Amino acid sequence: MTEKKEANNLTPVPSQDGQVCTHDAVFGEITEDGPNYRNVGWIGTVALMTKSMIGIGVLSIPIAFDTLGIVPGVIVLCTIAAITTWSDYIVGVFKLRHPEVYGIDDAGFLMFGLPGRIIFGGAFVLYWIFVAGSGMLGISISLNAMSSHGACTAIFVAIAAIIGLTLGSIQTLAKISWLAWVGLVGILTASK
Repeated sequence: MTEKKEANNLTPVPSQDGQVCTHDAVFGEITEDGPNYRNVGWIGTVALMTKSMIGIGVLSIPIAFDTLGIVPGVIVLCTIAAITTWSDYIVGVFKLRHPEVYGIDDAGFLMFGLPGRIIFGGAFVLYWIFVAGSGMLGISISLNAMSSHGACTAIFVAIAAIIGLTLGSIQTLAKISWLAWVGLVGILTASK
C-alpha cells in the first residue's frame, strides 16, 4: 500500500488535528474539504472518456474513410491507434519516473529550466484559449442554426462565454461528470 502511494507521489502525513491525511506534492493535503482532482470515479471517467472519444474521433471516421477509401483508411486508423497507444505508454512511464510533474509547464521546467516552463506554459495557455474560442464559436453556430431569430452571432458568442465561464469555474470533474452523460446522449442522438 505504501509503495503504491509513493508511486503516485502521495504520502500519508499527520494533519494539524492529528488525523492522517494524504499529502500530494502539488495539491498539498487531500481532505474532504480541499481540492481533490482524483475522485471522479470509474463511472464518471467512463462517461468523460466515451464522450471525448466519440465527440472528437469517431464522428470524423466516416468522412476520413470516404476521402481515403477503405484500405488506406484502415491503415491510417491503425497507424494513428498505434501512435496514440505508444505515446500514452511513454507519458505513463514518464509520469512514474517524475511524479512531481503535473502539467506541460512542469515538463518544460524539467527539460529546459525556467525558460522551458515559461514557453511551454505560454503555449499551453494559448492552446486552451483557442480551444475555448472554438467551443464558443461552435455553440454560436449551433444557436444560429437552431434559431430563426435575427440576433447577431456576437450575442450567441457572449451566451456561450457565460455558459463556459459558469461551468469552467467548477474545479473538480467529479462535480460535473453528469454533464458528460448529457453530452454523450446528445452526441449519440444527433449522429442518428
